[in-house]
Amino acid sequence: MRIVFFIYGVLCLVLLFLLTGPLFIACVFINTDAAINLAYVLLRYIARLWLGLTFLRLRITGQARYNREQRILIANHSSYLDILTAMASIRGRYRILGKSGMGRIPLLGFFYRRLVIGVDRQDSSDRAMSVRMLNKALAKGYAVLIFPEGTFNESGAVLKTFYNGAFKLALARKIDLQPMLFPDNRDRMHYRSIFSLNPGRVRVIFSDRILISRYDNGQTAQLKNDAINVMEKAWSLAQP
Repeated sequence: MRIVFFIYGVLCLVLLFLLTGPLFIACVFINTDAAINLAYVLLRYIARLWLGLTFLRLRITGQARYNREQRILIANHSSYLDILTAMASIRGRYRILGKSGMGRIPLLGFFYRRLVIGVDRQDSSDRAMSVRMLNKALAKGYAVLIFPEGTFNESGAVLKTFYNGAFKLALARKIDLQPMLFPDNRDRMHYRSIFSLNPGRVRVIFSDRILISRYDNGQTAQLKNDAINVMEKAWSLAQP
């Protein structure tokens, strides 16, 4: 039954992209900042419509959900739905840091490379390139979304070990961190199988900002630990 529901979800997504396709493709090919910003707006509406069509009830909580200001968003990563729910929830201009390997997928990789800042965390030169691109985006006033776990959290813990990059970047650029959580996504679509998609509640929790003005440049570990504590507390409060 879940395979049937997954096929239905794919068909809904294809339909939405067919309806917005010409404008979306034009934005990606034009590839100016304004055009890519418009592509992100289209993706936000596509994500919201898709969630509705697939009976995934989006619920966004936290005052920070209204925020359009520049910040570095950090989120947990445990499902293929994380990107879609993030896009449906984040307001304002932003860019996403994602795995560079996705950019090698035929055809889809072209769009991915235009929309996402790619990184291979196992390649030092690739990491350096992604940092330059993130700094460029931040210099233009964009927010950025980073998954500091780096990959799916397959452990039994609430959060997997965080990489330092997001926290070093926040300290270097003096930009506040905005934690966000997806406590239901793993239940809606498990990381082990895309065919596990099922309807139900999809919550997005925006915690309060972590103010970088309270930290010195050398306090990467402290900042990371504080972010983990904030996110783990928000997670525990979200449990029934």
